Amino acid sequence: MDKRHLPYNVLLVIALVAVVMMAICDFGLRRSSFAVAVGYRLPEPEVSQSEEELRRPYGYEEISGEDYPEEGPDIEVEFPLDLNAATFEELIFVPGIGEALAGRIIAYRNELGGAFSELGQLTEVSGIGVATLSKIAPYLFL
Repeated sequence: MDKRHLPYNVLLVIALVAVVMMAICDFGLRRSSFAVAVGYRLPEPEVSQSEEELRRPYGYEEISGEDYPEEGPDIEVEFPLDLNAATFEELIFVPGIGEALAGRIIAYRNELGGAFSELGQLTEVSGIGVATLSKIAPYLFL
């Protein structure tokens, strides 16, 4: 064995011994072997909550159907969409376009004077690259 490699071999043996010891102790962080070796025992989790409290996390309160706000009008979207006439609500139904991206598309369309001249201009919108454009292009037309 080359003497230059001796420190590395010693470190390798130490690492292997540590892995074997953890496997033997079954990563026993809560077992007494860990507590004896290190002098610290992890506290056991407290289970002081009742089942009812566990069912209502973070102060959840039941509300009746009357407390729910009225839903907005249902929107039916037919694809492909005319990119120059599509509304915010219609754009968010395109797979790959969320609320933020739909807002940026409409803002950029307004900067262009209200109309895109080609679908490729969408890559100039922040958040739309070639991959996203190829994903959303089948749902849009000019």
